[in-house]
Amino acid sequence: MNTTLIKIRSFDELSSDFEVKDAILTQVAFNEIGQDFGDIARLRRKKFPFSDYVALYAVDGDSNILSRVEVSHLQVNTRKGIETAACIGGVATRPDSSRQGLARLLLEEVLKRERASGINLSFLWTRKSWIAHKLYESLGYEDIYESPRAVRRIPNSVDTLRGWRIRPCKKTDVKAIEDMHQTMTKGDFGFAPRRKNWLTKTRPWHVLLRRNLPIAYMKYTISQKYVTCGEILSKPSVSYGAILNALEIVSHGKWLVLFGPFVSSHTKVLVSRGYATLNDSWTVLMAAPLTRLFNSVNMKHLVGADTDHFACFDSDGF
Repeated sequence: MNTTLIKIRSFDELSSDFEVKDAILTQVAFNEIGQDFGDIARLRRKKFPFSDYVALYAVDGDSNILSRVEVSHLQVNTRKGIETAACIGGVATRPDSSRQGLARLLLEEVLKRERASGINLSFLWTRKSWIAHKLYESLGYEDIYESPRAVRRIPNSVDTLRGWRIRPCKKTDVKAIEDMHQTMTKGDFGFAPRRKNWLTKTRPWHVLLRRNLPIAYMKYTISQKYVTCGEILSKPSVSYGAILNALEIVSHGKWLVLFGPFVSSHTKVLVSRGYATLNDSWTVLMAAPLTRLFNSVNMKHLVGADTDHFACFDSDGF
């Protein structure tokens, strides 16, 4: 394919006719339909931190979307202070257009635009087993964080906790959850600063109550065979044993899968309760310097991913 015939278009340069073409591309790439054009418009009105151009698309002469890249701006606490970073997501290319440099073409344009706007850092999530991992490395990205995992099959019968209960989050719980996150990640590196009103949807959030007051929160999903939880935070005085008991009650008869900072901070407790744990993962967070300010800097150290105080939860994906 002659890439000189490919046009790079931003989200605002696409007509509504392109929505279905974007949908089929994301379905093929990710086995799901992501945010449609209406979703993006609503999120922009709510001040979601998209880049000015939201996403870039490689479009051919027949008006087919061949490749795409989304970009949002999130704050990250580094050893040099808080930085606004370009966070890359939704990188996808049609199978019949793969290995032709389209993703690289779009990413190089993204990095060019972000540098010009004064952005110093960029992040993305990928898997080390994917071909794209080498592409990202060639663009200056390096692995900085692998989310640790813990797994246990929970028995059908689990002791309940008197006076404690877990339930889905309500709108009245939102402030308590936001306060818990702010308190428990204060001073942490990574994605500790969250945008204002970040908790706009109460699903799949849950709160642990004691005397009907929210004292901890979790983000988990339930499937036929397992429960997956990647974000757990609580008030300072709450026992993490109580939180695990609550999650195990919810997961009785299923596998409970935990990932993220909770696992790395409580590995010994988890192992003592019969969990298998693994710090290595195929899923990896990568980071790249975009300007000379951070050239030749150890990125893992810069963002604090080499410490126990790196905030990087399930909600911090993009």
